[in-house]
Amino acid sequence: LKQALFLQHGSSRVAMNICKADHRKLWDAVVASNCNLYAEVNSELQADIREESGRSSHGGGGGNDSGNEGGGDTSKGGELQNSLLSIPVRVLVDGKPSVQRLCPPFLQQESGNDDKHDREASSSSSVPTTLGDALLKFVPNLFERRSDASDGNDDQTDEYADDKDRHDGNRIVPTEKLTWTIQGLSDLPLSFPIGQIWRSLSYPDHFLYISLVTR
Repeated sequence: LKQALFLQHGSSRVAMNICKADHRKLWDAVVASNCNLYAEVNSELQADIREESGRSSHGGGGGNDSGNEGGGDTSKGGELQNSLLSIPVRVLVDGKPSVQRLCPPFLQQESGNDDKHDREASSSSSVPTTLGDALLKFVPNLFERRSDASDGNDDQTDEYADDKDRHDGNRIVPTEKLTWTIQGLSDLPLSFPIGQIWRSLSYPDHFLYISLVTR
């Protein structure tokens, strides 16, 4: 939990400020599977995500692995980027030890226009990181970004033909037959924002665990 809080906030301050009474509440909530008790404490710990912030075109993190991933912008939409610097994610492939990397809540919007002015104008534009973006970064040997113009007729990717992300009509697809599962839910859309998935399906330790099984 402390590691996940550090990833979210970029500081140990939140974890170190948990009082003894809240520590006890968290423990009792987990032992008793008491969601309401857990929520009392968790609401003060988990970084806030708001839909309207996710639509902002300002700020946002790049795709780098710096400690300030996800931004630090105080412009419109910056509240989300300040509160959530990195999404705690662990990926497990075929039961092997988990893969953990920094997962920014936002990525720079890619532009297919080569005009210098247009590239500069869109340089500050950011979009929510998707599940596909995260999996491509965590296990690049199992996922790839494919253009609609490329040959997509092989059987292993046809089932994801409608799962487009927002990168100029491109889509992220598996490179082989596999299944990804989160909290018992299999093959969630790769185009879905991973921040929303994390908010709803993370474990009590605040990590989002994604299990991949190759076929």
